[in-house]
Amino acid sequence: AAIAEMTIRFEAPVCIGDTVHAVLEVAEVDPQPAPRRGQVRFRIQVLDQAGRTVSTGEWLALMQRRVRKN
Repeated sequence: AAIAEMTIRFEAPVCIGDTVHAVLEVAEVDPQPAPRRGQVRFRIQVLDQAGRTVSTGEWLALMQRRVRKN
């Protein structure tokens, strides 16, 4: 995979001792850019232990296609 574009937004500080977790979403799949690869757009939201959003982002990855076996 290769990253074609990426955006990250830091919305709140994270301190030492904080617990964070990420929620990742496959937002879009475009299989058409080339015969051997497609594009996948991901969105991420990072939350702290209180459930506050501390960071958001999005990136577009170029992914090699799986060969389907019939």
